[in-house]
Amino acid sequence: MKRAFGISNRVKSELIQQQQKWYVKPKTTQKNLTRRFIGEPFIQSRSFCSKNDFPRPREITKLFTVKDPSASYRFDEEPNFIFDVSKLRDKLLENASDLVKIEGILDSSYLFPRHGSSAFIELLNQLMSRPQLALQVFSWRFEKNHEGWAMETEEYAKGIVISGRVKDVDLAVELFMEAASMGRRTTSTYSALMSAYLYNGLDWKCRKLFIEMKKEVVPTIVTYNILTSLYGRLCLVPYMERIFLEIKEANLSPNITTYNNLISGYVTAWQFDKMEWMYAFMEQGPVKPDIKTHLYMLRGYAHWKKVDKMESIYELVKDHVNEKDVVLVRTVIAHTVILLTLIGLGRLKH
Repeated sequence: MKRAFGISNRVKSELIQQQQKWYVKPKTTQKNLTRRFIGEPFIQSRSFCSKNDFPRPREITKLFTVKDPSASYRFDEEPNFIFDVSKLRDKLLENASDLVKIEGILDSSYLFPRHGSSAFIELLNQLMSRPQLALQVFSWRFEKNHEGWAMETEEYAKGIVISGRVKDVDLAVELFMEAASMGRRTTSTYSALMSAYLYNGLDWKCRKLFIEMKKEVVPTIVTYNILTSLYGRLCLVPYMERIFLEIKEANLSPNITTYNNLISGYVTAWQFDKMEWMYAFMEQGPVKPDIKTHLYMLRGYAHWKKVDKMESIYELVKDHVNEKDVVLVRTVIAHTVILLTLIGLGRLKH
């Protein structure tokens, strides 16, 4: 327990040091308002972690789509590039059930001769919400690899991620090994396989691969974000915070995904004071809260039964969330209203 508190204090110390660098004195006087890892003890910061507290698959998927700065490809700077790839995506979606037509559409596209792997990577990014179709498209590309159009490292990484999304972990491992045999064992492919393991609940394999990875290549913020998500969903807050300290020791800059993972982990572990402290830090730092941050805070305040604070967060997000998130917000509020009514504290009218 003392060790856990020590890690938390170090995290706060690191963040305060950052804040002092960013802080500019205001001109006015107004105040600015169960899994056991190999070699690791099992720690739970809360008596239980319900299945409902784990992040939804689409939340985990966003970890996969963050661009790795070590990737060798670049996106074409032509103004119509993204739009042209989107048109190709739409054609594929219209013919998703016909494999022959899919291959014909890909074969006849001018994008690949002109833009090469950049077009293909962008296409896979746009198809990530349709993993089965993305896998068919990747299969077409894989055949071209053996016909003389060599695959880039990032293409292998996308294939590994997609394999994880369709729950074919064996295929993900095979692609990782083939990339390695081609001299493409990189941070990008390691992170992709870690993501595939995380998506399929193979947490110990994800952690083990990270240990192996550090012997071969240098992790990026993408890699560390996968680990903060992993430990957060398992309620292993001390390990999640330790990863944050590793990020600082590696001279990497935490991004919005990093901070959102930390807040989500605190919510999952019911450590609401830390959740609130981290949110306040984000409001004053360079990485500002986004919609996802506010949704995590809304859920945290619901568990914490802080109705007034729930209402203030709701006012921030109600005009900015999409249809799916509106359903989530309303569900959280309804759950809280019912709970408070049952305990005689019904204070919400809507």
